[in-house]
Amino acid sequence: MCDLHKIDAEIASVMEAIITSDDDLNLFRDRYLSKNGILPDIYRSIEKTKGQVSNFYLTKMIELRRCVDEKIKSYQLFNN
Repeated sequence: MCDLHKIDAEIASVMEAIITSDDDLNLFRDRYLSKNGILPDIYRSIEKTKGQVSNFYLTKMIELRRCVDEKIKSYQLFNN
């Protein structure tokens, strides 16, 4: 189960990540998007919360997903 209080730290980690190769990109994708990755883990944790807290963390998870998508897209733009 994910510690939902650490989502902001994951967002900062994504923002600071440097992807320099296709191998780095694959590792990054696996870390965040794979079945056992951080984003699915966060989602499973949010499912167990209720009310306003759930909405708050869901918004944070969406922000993290946006950052992950932007990082992947920026690598692909500059390396294709």
